[in-house]
Amino acid sequence: MASAVLMHDLQGLPNFDVSNVTGIASKWKRWRRAFELYATGKGIEDAAQAKALLLHTAGMDVQDIFFTLPEGTGENVYAKALNALDKYFEPQANVPYERSVFRNMAQFSHETVEQYITRLRQRAETCEFGNRDAIDERIRDQIIDKCVRHNLRRKLLEKGRDLTLNQVREIARAMEDSERQATSIESQVPTQGSSVNKVSVQNKHFVKKTISRCYSCGYEGHLRNDPNCPAKGKKCRKCKQIGHFERQCKTKDKDHVKRRHGKIRHVVEQPDQSDEEKAYAFSVNQNSILNDGIVVNVGDVDFNMIIDSGASCNIMGMSLWNSLKENHINCVSSKVDKRLFAYGSQEPLKVAGIFTATVKYKQTVIPDVEFVVLDGKGQALLGRDTALRLGVLQIVSSVSEAVNTDNRTVFDKYPDCFEGVGKLKSFQLEIPIDPDVDPVIQPMRRIPYSLRDKLSKKLDELLDLDIIERVEEPSSWVSPVVCVPKHSGEDIRLCVDMRQANTAVRRVRHPIPTIDELLHEMNSSPADAKVKAVVEAREPRTSAEVRSFLGLVNYSSRFIPDLATIAAPLRQLTRKNVIFRWGKSEQESFVELKRRLADAETLGYYDKSAPTKVIADASPVGLGAVLVQEQEGEFRVISYASRSLSDTERRYSQTEKEALALVWACERFHVYLYGVEFELLTDHKPLECIYSTKSKVCARIERWVLRMQPYIFKVRYIPGPKNIADTLSRLVKNDFVQKSSDLVDDYVRFVAKEATPIAMTTREIERASENDPELCAVRQCLVNQQWHRIEYKLYLPIRGELCSIGKLVLRDESPLIENEIFDEKCETKLDADVGCNPESESNTEPISVSNDTG
Repeated sequence: MASAVLMHDLQGLPNFDVSNVTGIASKWKRWRRAFELYATGKGIEDAAQAKALLLHTAGMDVQDIFFTLPEGTGENVYAKALNALDKYFEPQANVPYERSVFRNMAQFSHETVEQYITRLRQRAETCEFGNRDAIDERIRDQIIDKCVRHNLRRKLLEKGRDLTLNQVREIARAMEDSERQATSIESQVPTQGSSVNKVSVQNKHFVKKTISRCYSCGYEGHLRNDPNCPAKGKKCRKCKQIGHFERQCKTKDKDHVKRRHGKIRHVVEQPDQSDEEKAYAFSVNQNSILNDGIVVNVGDVDFNMIIDSGASCNIMGMSLWNSLKENHINCVSSKVDKRLFAYGSQEPLKVAGIFTATVKYKQTVIPDVEFVVLDGKGQALLGRDTALRLGVLQIVSSVSEAVNTDNRTVFDKYPDCFEGVGKLKSFQLEIPIDPDVDPVIQPMRRIPYSLRDKLSKKLDELLDLDIIERVEEPSSWVSPVVCVPKHSGEDIRLCVDMRQANTAVRRVRHPIPTIDELLHEMNSSPADAKVKAVVEAREPRTSAEVRSFLGLVNYSSRFIPDLATIAAPLRQLTRKNVIFRWGKSEQESFVELKRRLADAETLGYYDKSAPTKVIADASPVGLGAVLVQEQEGEFRVISYASRSLSDTERRYSQTEKEALALVWACERFHVYLYGVEFELLTDHKPLECIYSTKSKVCARIERWVLRMQPYIFKVRYIPGPKNIADTLSRLVKNDFVQKSSDLVDDYVRFVAKEATPIAMTTREIERASENDPELCAVRQCLVNQQWHRIEYKLYLPIRGELCSIGKLVLRDESPLIENEIFDEKCETKLDADVGCNPESESNTEPISVSNDTG
């Protein structure tokens, strides 16, 4: 009876696992400690009984090890057994590995500091750090380095070198208790009406008269067991059970999401004629508001926010803002230019301030996110745009029918294409065999009985498809078959173990070059293509070009030591009332700064998960682009690029040049940008509309828009002084001229030709346009962009839809025709024979394009 009780008690103590040798010394200490506590609690004093119980509880693997070990030392058989096992397990402790694991141990988000200290102390037992004071110092340093709370880390660092582990415990316990108590209080305090105007419906308390209602159909006047109930024998469409309607079903949905009752929260921005921006706030009460949001990091401070798909901006209360300031939030204040209105109210809410900060959630980082602070208390709301960018919200505008993915439809439609097995025609593979290798006949592996019928069926199928051939004569090479059941369980996959046969195949050998050989062949850094645009930049010729070049240098100033000293001669040229003279000192400074910009320490390495931006710009002579990524909290340059414009491209309008710069930048950095979401930064404001989904552009830019379809991007405007690609577009060398195939112009000529009316030729339209003063003025404005000087104001609303090709002016795909020639041709067409040939020469004559654009 005692034996049965003892075995019942041992069920909670598992066998010692020796299969995973990683950290086995610490695992053995913990298991032995648990066993000794159990043996002491049961009062086991007999050494032989304790030894037997030890080996039995440890398991068969430990028993196999023990009976192969030499006898240990000790006063009795139990002590000798423990000594032998200790010598076996503990010498296997790898101190460098244990210390590496210790240094990588971070606090879990749900773990208190006290629990974290316990884990660290257990791991420190096998790290041989020394006495207890040394271990406490290591644990203290690890908490400062790996704790999850930023405010706790700052608090501990303020104590300096006199900080002890006991002080860490007290500070952390006090901070955790205060946060827990504050959270409990804030979750119970309702939002005051003075802080956020709201529309709420007060629950009216009244005595409701009890009415009998059937639980099966929901109607009144009878009970559930009534034989005349309309739900009797009916099938529920929700749970498929008999006897009730769907509306009375008590079964919860599999993907059921609880509806929130009470306080609706969201903000909707509305256009306003005033200088300020209006927004409308809607609010509905919820008791457990702290449990229906997410924890985001704003300005290096974590706090809870409610996801609101109806809010167009991010808002928070003054009490939360004060808490963020106490935790040293990293943000930038902005001008108050918004007005918030409660739903149905004409009085705006009190906006205390606006700030921008970097928002982080998991691996997603969004810089410069705007937050509105309201006067009073209130839970923080995460707006629609920010939630979409963080990936925590997905809006579905429509639900489409499920697409039929059954391959049978395709098979039935194209039966000739799916007969038999596809084979490579007119080609026979020859495998080079080494005749000096002796053939190997491997014994066949036994096939389980459950797979033999399936194996025979599969072999017959492969024979019928002419994939394998039957060999009935003796063979010098035999390899075993391996049968692998598929997941469905109804079919098998046949494999052949060809490892022995592959030893007779002659391999093609190729030496792998070392890094030194590669560097010698490239004669420079592996990143030459990334910095070619900077290295080949010509010398500045004006103070404006010097200022633009220094703007590019300042972007990477943090990674260029002694920048102020090196750039001093160039900065002298940018001052007022200083004559521009390019001398030896300026040349040396310019060459040294180019070398520093192209240095490996200045450039960053591409990270496909980091936020990416492309900064592009166009000048009258060239294009420039810079690829940057946010790494370790700051943007670093990944690659530079530039090229000069061809003769045709230099005649484009400035808007077309800037649009071309974005297309060229994306295609130039295609290997970095394809398949990732990125921002396109430009200092040309109209491009934000041109590359939008609702743009209506001219034929030339329309082709560029189509070329941008493979990329996921958003165009954003930046002021000109912040465009670091400006200097790359201006300082391109004159001899760096790219040959242009003029595919864009060919496309525009084709569009203009197809849009020409049959009654006239494109040459006639071009000659008339050349002599028309109105169209001449339009062509001139397309070149110099001085639309404010044009006499014909009717072209101003459509100037973004116009482009020129030679003397022709096109709006979208159609040429603009001078009024007199249009009326003349219309009269001629009316007088012409109705049966004229539509394929006349007038519709096939090519467009005559002169070199100058007038």
